[in-house]
Amino acid sequence: MTKIYKSEALAALHETASDLHEIGLQKDQNTSNGVTPQGD
Repeated sequence: MTKIYKSEALAALHETASDLHEIGLQKDQNTSNGVTPQGD
């Protein structure tokens, strides 16, 4: 299934994040900085 993005910039950003995740430079696609938030 092909994703449809509202802009080419968002598509490029997603592709970059996916590539970083694939080669191991981005640990989790759900966090922007790789740090898991901790609640109080």
